[in-house]
Amino acid sequence: MRPFIFFLFFLFIASTNLQAQTPYPKKEVEKAPANLESLMGKHIFNQSELIDSLIVWHAKENKKHGGAKGYRLQIYFSSGADARTEIQKTRARFLRERPDINTYTTYNAPDFKLRVGNFRTKSEALKLKKELSSMFPDSFIVPEIIDPKY
Repeated sequence: MRPFIFFLFFLFIASTNLQAQTPYPKKEVEKAPANLESLMGKHIFNQSELIDSLIVWHAKENKKHGGAKGYRLQIYFSSGADARTEIQKTRARFLRERPDINTYTTYNAPDFKLRVGNFRTKSEALKLKKELSSMFPDSFIVPEIIDPKY
């Protein structure tokens, strides 16, 4: 009987402390520009102004961070004495195979890295990785800020 009373007391205390979630603080909704359709280069369907304002907000956030969160495929990495020439050769070999995909060379002392592509999802990057597996078997996918207009 004593555990039952303790259980009821616990339920009473717990129920008095439970509250519904508090709503998000109201933010002022920024109106989308009248020329949003021409800015995006796509047809926009009839939709709520809130959706348009979210598109504008998302674009501003991406601009703040210098791009959108995405993935690239790292196909070469070296820190040797001849790393710069090797990375240029690897880049040329890649561009002969896939000239339609952008390449990005970065240098963080003492490492040179060659990364390719702008992928929004990991599965898109994985598709290219499988295509290039015979040519670049040591390639791997890395998260990075990408150009959202690719």
